[in-house]
Amino acid sequence: MIILAEWFRDRMTAELIVALVGMAAIAFVVFRWIREAPDRPDPWDEEMDQEIASDQAQPLCCRCLTPHGPSEHFCPKCGAPVGDLVNFLPFEYIFSVGYLFRIGTSGDYRASPLTVMGFIIFSLTKYSIFAPFYLALLIGNLPTNIRRTNFPDQTASID
Repeated sequence: MIILAEWFRDRMTAELIVALVGMAAIAFVVFRWIREAPDRPDPWDEEMDQEIASDQAQPLCCRCLTPHGPSEHFCPKCGAPVGDLVNFLPFEYIFSVGYLFRIGTSGDYRASPLTVMGFIIFSLTKYSIFAPFYLALLIGNLPTNIRRTNFPDQTASID
């Protein structure tokens, strides 16, 4: 501890102290802003909450809205990972990551700079050596992906 204090004493300059105090002040203001933010109202009424918690409630795939069983790990229609713990189970996680990479190369996603950068960064962290091959497929299908319009309507209500 004494060595650390001596190291800081030798390197503390006025600019560094001002920068540290400024960052601490900004962190305090952001923390207070988050803590004092108004609570958002619950979008579900009591009836909807009871329907979701009932035993007859059927889980839906978040990608294609197809009902599936509570013990299924993947959607029977589109293959998306739908299980509660599918990304935490080592064997199923491999298929979940594979599904994500297939989406990138097939172009079945809404292309935006954020999603494309996510695919690029994720492929570099997961594939390392094979990332250039994946990136060639991803970028090769990018112009096709931008023209696609066959996405399910997200604003449609479910009856």
